[in-house]
Amino acid sequence: MQKIKNIIHHNNTTDDTTHHHTLGGLLHRHREPERMPVSQPIMTQPVPSAELVQRQEVHDEILTEKEVLVPAEVKTVEVVEPAVTTTLVEPLNVKHVEKDVVVHEHIHPVEKEEIQPVIFREREQMEVKQITERLHETEIQPTLIEKRDLAPEVREVIVEKAAPIPENVILPSVDVDATLRSVEMHAPIVNEVIKKTIIEEVQPVLEKDVVVPTLIQETKPIYERIVEAPVLIREELPVREITREKVIVQSESMKGKAAPLNARVICTQAQFHTKLSNLWNLRREMWHRSELVTRLSLSQCNLDKREKAPLPRNHSLSNTMSNIRWFIGFISVILAVSSVSAASNNWSGANSYFLWTLADWDRAAHLSALRDNNVTVIRIFITAVGSGTKGSSSGTYPDVEAQGVGRYNNAPLDQINKLMAECRNYGLKLNIVFHDRYALGWDAYKNQYGSPENFYNNAGADFDRRIQYILKYPNPNFGGRAWGDLHEVVWGFGIQNEARGHMESYNAGWNWHCARANAARPLTHSKIYITTGGGATWADSLQEGNFQCKNLDVIGIHSYDGPWNLESNMNKAIQLANKYQKSLIYEEFGKEGDSAQSSDISSQGATCNRLGIPWFPWQFIRANGGSYEYYTGSQSWKSHASAARAATQVRSLFDWNNFDAGSTTTTTSGSSTTGGSSGTTGGGSSGGGTSGGGSKGDWVYCTDSTECSNGCCSKEYSNDGQLKCTPGGHQCVQKQQQPKLNDWVYCSSSSQCINNCCSNEYSNDGQNKCTPGGHRCI
Repeated sequence: MQKIKNIIHHNNTTDDTTHHHTLGGLLHRHREPERMPVSQPIMTQPVPSAELVQRQEVHDEILTEKEVLVPAEVKTVEVVEPAVTTTLVEPLNVKHVEKDVVVHEHIHPVEKEEIQPVIFREREQMEVKQITERLHETEIQPTLIEKRDLAPEVREVIVEKAAPIPENVILPSVDVDATLRSVEMHAPIVNEVIKKTIIEEVQPVLEKDVVVPTLIQETKPIYERIVEAPVLIREELPVREITREKVIVQSESMKGKAAPLNARVICTQAQFHTKLSNLWNLRREMWHRSELVTRLSLSQCNLDKREKAPLPRNHSLSNTMSNIRWFIGFISVILAVSSVSAASNNWSGANSYFLWTLADWDRAAHLSALRDNNVTVIRIFITAVGSGTKGSSSGTYPDVEAQGVGRYNNAPLDQINKLMAECRNYGLKLNIVFHDRYALGWDAYKNQYGSPENFYNNAGADFDRRIQYILKYPNPNFGGRAWGDLHEVVWGFGIQNEARGHMESYNAGWNWHCARANAARPLTHSKIYITTGGGATWADSLQEGNFQCKNLDVIGIHSYDGPWNLESNMNKAIQLANKYQKSLIYEEFGKEGDSAQSSDISSQGATCNRLGIPWFPWQFIRANGGSYEYYTGSQSWKSHASAARAATQVRSLFDWNNFDAGSTTTTTSGSSTTGGSSGTTGGGSSGGGTSGGGSKGDWVYCTDSTECSNGCCSKEYSNDGQLKCTPGGHQCVQKQQQPKLNDWVYCSSSSQCINNCCSNEYSNDGQNKCTPGGHRCI
């Protein structure tokens, strides 16, 4: 019948909207009846049945758009000749809205885990050769002489001259010549029996190519606002009488008394003051966690039900306006509280300037140790590093401008890209220094500008280009974002380590730091600090020109004088910081030798905690050389870890809102003063979580709920997706048991090993490994 109606009215309108169904038109007429003009009635004539069937076939052909027509079965239709019909045709106003394609994507993640067992086997082989050497010796005895007397021979008498011949007496004599001795050495006759044992050692070497496909799934939220055309609905309500009657709000004096039946208690004063106190405790996290404030201030106090509550029958208009004014005042209090800047907890960092050059396993051990001991920021330099620096596992990396000023080498930046991704996994941040002042003795700037004085006077533009190249360098581990935008892993950028250090004769005006900061700030995220990089002495660190610079956020202080003048000099620095609205960090200090270093870290770390100044000892690195270096297991590291833990329990003198790891929602009853303590803790926890046994405060980075004093380590309300001690959290995580390491795998403690012994006793490279049968376990 619908097709018949369409054919009947096919030629009765000229509007192009007649191709739409009548139902849409009816609905539209129902929405806006005032705007539609009424057309004149049209008289229609009856249509014969044959023409009706023919039009139906044409209509079906248009609808189906088939290339091959299938003959339709024609049935005889009896049409009753209708009477004259009057039809009102109104123009249709149909809006055609094209919606975006909705993609129902079903992702089938495929993860293939390949395990290649590696057997570290030591095989001892010994070959024993037993040789029998037979010697033949010929001994020649002395020659035996046999003496024989022969029979005498009688000769005739010979008379000569007449003289008597003397008697010839011949005595027997023996002449023995010297024995002629000769020795002839014949070749020895060797009767040798060879018993040969051959031990064949086969070392399989498997060259394995591991292809690790990485699927990056990015969710891009698109926020759009659709404003629909207003729909006018007119409704007239019956007349209702309103008389004046007060709405009673229960107060402390009314406790125990019955409230009037026609009065509705919205919120008691005690509830209001309690919730307002909790709102004060939540003042910092309100900005990022408005849902907590809404749940606390509205749902728990029934304010969101005010509109739904039926008014008393005789409620007066004046009382209604009073309640509205009270509600507006309450919201004003919330906004005022949320605008108050809260102080942050103090925190500790660590200098480890060539950490990014270490072997992967060694770098992971450093990051794990720092993360587990409340050290939150790592300071590194972009500079050339040689293989095995200070007896470490470092590789060889050139400076970013090793080939010349303005000719950039990406090898060090790519290695730091890896460190950034690792820091994200460990919840740590980096303080990256663009250059080391002491490299001016040998690097590309030395070759081009000669002396450091000439560098500071004339190389500003070249150095600015170095800074800008580094800040624009992409990190593929973060979707190709530039370094200057990676606020989730970069705490700050330092202009240069100890610029103008040990140049007492250089007396030129000093605005060099500020000029470099002006070049860096446009390319740096607002949550990333720009620091000076520190000065070699208190005088260099506290140059007033740096405090006056708009784009320098943090002043770094370096001193190796020890603790004797720390507090007096730091108070001068605090006065300058308060005057120019800057923040301070004690960026380098230390002593030579483990015992002296341990004492220095304990003393100066405690002073900085008391003053509320973040601090960085020099330096945390696993090394077999050097004098200021320390690592896990040393007394210096124990002192560092202890003072770092204490730092999380005291207030910082400065507001580190950009630095999430040091933030907290706990308020203090007193204000911080120079050189004094930060006050006692006031208020309560802002969440409903259970009390934990840990020492970390609210919103401090964590890995396990047992670390948190509020008993919940969660990402639930985290603004950067990292685990934090979350007050009132519900998605709390527990620490996962790490798998034990197999034999001969690198380790840092015996608890990591399946054989419970981490030692370098039988190590062929001097590094600690999981040693089976070891005795010198750590």
